[in-house]
Amino acid sequence: MSEFDEVRSAEPESNHASDAEAGSYTPEVSNAAEPEVRIYESKINSSFDSDTEAKISELEAKISAIQANSGYEPDTKIFELEAKISAIQGSSSNEPEASSNDQPEAEAAEREANNSYEPDAQISELQANSSAEPEAENPADAEAGAWEPGAKKLAFPENRIRIKDIAVLANVSAGTVDRVIHNRGGVAPENKKRIEDILNKLNFKPNKMARVLAIKKDYRLVVLLPQAVQGDYWWDVIKGIKRAEEEVSDYRVKTEILQFNQYSIESFATQTQRLLEINPDGVLMAPFFRREVLQLTKVLEERSIPVVFVDSNVESVSCLAYYGQQSHQSGFVAAKIMLSNLEPSSTVLMVHMLREGNEASGSNQTAKREEGFLAYIEKYSLDSTYQLIRVNLHANDDSGNEEQLDEIFRQNQNIRGIVMFNSRIYRIADFLEARKIRNIRIIGYDLLERNVHYLKNGMVECLIAQRPQLQGYYGLTALARHLAFHQPSKPVCYMPIDILFKENISDYKVYPFDVD
Repeated sequence: MSEFDEVRSAEPESNHASDAEAGSYTPEVSNAAEPEVRIYESKINSSFDSDTEAKISELEAKISAIQANSGYEPDTKIFELEAKISAIQGSSSNEPEASSNDQPEAEAAEREANNSYEPDAQISELQANSSAEPEAENPADAEAGAWEPGAKKLAFPENRIRIKDIAVLANVSAGTVDRVIHNRGGVAPENKKRIEDILNKLNFKPNKMARVLAIKKDYRLVVLLPQAVQGDYWWDVIKGIKRAEEEVSDYRVKTEILQFNQYSIESFATQTQRLLEINPDGVLMAPFFRREVLQLTKVLEERSIPVVFVDSNVESVSCLAYYGQQSHQSGFVAAKIMLSNLEPSSTVLMVHMLREGNEASGSNQTAKREEGFLAYIEKYSLDSTYQLIRVNLHANDDSGNEEQLDEIFRQNQNIRGIVMFNSRIYRIADFLEARKIRNIRIIGYDLLERNVHYLKNGMVECLIAQRPQLQGYYGLTALARHLAFHQPSKPVCYMPIDILFKENISDYKVYPFDVD
């Protein structure tokens, strides 16, 4: 049997004294100006001993006294009384009453052992009652609701499923449920699992406003990203961050953005030093320059400052979350597109744009893209079918880059494909357009305005996108919720590998809502 036959009662059927003797109580509200009070009905076992009956009579008297007081809070008081009645019902008449010092978890374990705990029946009852009222006509009313069981958005306070409801179902204290919801630990594994199962069955969602009001601290976040102007890849990341800032501002979160020259180690080091001086509560960053990133994250870890990575990941660093593309897989996809129906014996250029102080390779992300590209060739044994030439260009040496490319084209008359593993494929397109070189399959990354220009005019065959706005938005939101609500994050959150051609670029939506 469930502990409560009816979670919420309808209008009282009778006020006759015999009703109380039968085990239900329906006291009236003495002050007509007060809101309607709905008393939960609870069947009292007629075999209770006189001690138990005396306690119930005492509770009924307290209810009447509470109702006579115009300043009471009915939900809170009645739930307290219900909890006491539940405790009485959970004990047999031959057992002594549990002392007030007993732990809720121990109580729950004993009652479970006695098979007096039937959560599924009570869950079904709560779901049925909580969905009885119609949906809110005003979305703001639903937003103000405490919980959203199933697909219903509740419009009336009396139809909310509250923490105390969950506590009754799980046979634990409300504080224990609260610790599970906010991931604060200190809960026995079996109790945690039972509570989580009930939360999942009820599709239980915390009240946003109540959680916000409970925040007692101001949080300062620092965002460390490359410099950007409108139309750049990193500009889109910042757009997503700005949208997230608006949404988490109620969490008492403030954000400061530090920007560096992505081709200068010195610029990066200067901003990381400034970041450490600020000593923020959390950091969102793009991990450029591996050695310097490892040094920075070591200090942040020592200070217990959580870090979220965007754009590229550093697997050896323990971060709160990573939002970005699966770089190796995107390189694999690029090779599949490049080599599909490409004439055998063709030459393919694999181009990198190197950063200052990092002459041996490009960024961590571009290196993994190249690894994925080569993995496709190895998997399908194409290394003898195509000639691959690795080309290293330099970010701040346009004339030197042009001379290098001119020489490569003079020496190789059968270049039929070019892939660039960072977002600057437009620089290759500029070079080819200036020399009127066509009929080369060109694949690049990211939807910079200049890249998209060349995609639309047919110079670039394909662009692979990774939703930078969402990276920034999700990254900052995860960091803020972790700090304000102790909400856990999935450690690795891959963005889709979006493949764009001139035929589908016009209808491509890079963000699910407007951020302008």
